[in-house]
Amino acid sequence: MTEKAVLQTPHVETVILGISVTIERDYIQRGVFPALRNQNAVSWSGSTGFHHLTIDEAEALLEDARACRESAVNGGTTNAYSSHVRALENTIKEARTRKATLEAKEPVCESKSEYSEHWHGTKEQLLAIGICLDGPWPGEPGGKLRWAKTTDKRGYPVSLSRYSATWGTYRVRIEIPQEERRGKEDEEQRAKKRHEAQRSLKGMPSSSDGFRRDLVKSIRHMLQCFIPAKPSEWHGYALDDESVTAILVSGDAVVEAIMAAKVNFDAKRHQEIALGYKKAIAEADNAFQDKLSLLTKPNAKILEGEIS
Repeated sequence: MTEKAVLQTPHVETVILGISVTIERDYIQRGVFPALRNQNAVSWSGSTGFHHLTIDEAEALLEDARACRESAVNGGTTNAYSSHVRALENTIKEARTRKATLEAKEPVCESKSEYSEHWHGTKEQLLAIGICLDGPWPGEPGGKLRWAKTTDKRGYPVSLSRYSATWGTYRVRIEIPQEERRGKEDEEQRAKKRHEAQRSLKGMPSSSDGFRRDLVKSIRHMLQCFIPAKPSEWHGYALDDESVTAILVSGDAVVEAIMAAKVNFDAKRHQEIALGYKKAIAEADNAFQDKLSLLTKPNAKILEGEIS
């Protein structure tokens, strides 16, 4: 906002609030808050006059604004008071935390995304995180009026704008370059592929008996999922206890058949699959090479199709 020069810096907890023409008109019609008239404004931005309030005064305005927003009879007044409520909530919050914010070593990070970062702080705080500008900053003698472009210590593009002449604060938007975003996305994809390949490699059976146990585990899981042994929340049907027992006994017979089954082992195929997982992990992270060489080391008993 554009502010007039103020003779004296207000108290650090002062709430600086803009009163729109619509809100002022309503105050006049209701005969409330007589001090909040545009002729009494400390500073101006367009048709909006800015006033200095204590936190208690601002809280009283907020209570009134919320009531007016709920009781408004037309959309224009509702919208005006909705904006007034948001402005009061934000300015009160900012006033309560301003002293700690101004005294901090670094600026406040308001938000971060894969596309940008938003910071708010004093010149000294922003310098501390590597925001530099050759020459005067916006609002300083010889500097641009509102905003300037620069870079941070990483070389990322920065838009630097003057936020408050009263408190000497700035807002900063840092753009994350497209190539940096792509690099992060690529790394995330590599990490995902590495995790999936590691899990698959670790889960590969290492013996005929291990293969049989995996089959048994799958069968028992299927029985637990598909046999309605308990009342369902989806419908009213259920098997009686005797039928469930008979099915589970039949399942035991399947388990016995699996454990007695002859297993054919294709050693070449097994090794090719393991090496495929090894390659996938190696492409994602070379640090896993040593571990993987141990995980995929041929076992003579496995190659013979015997229990290791």
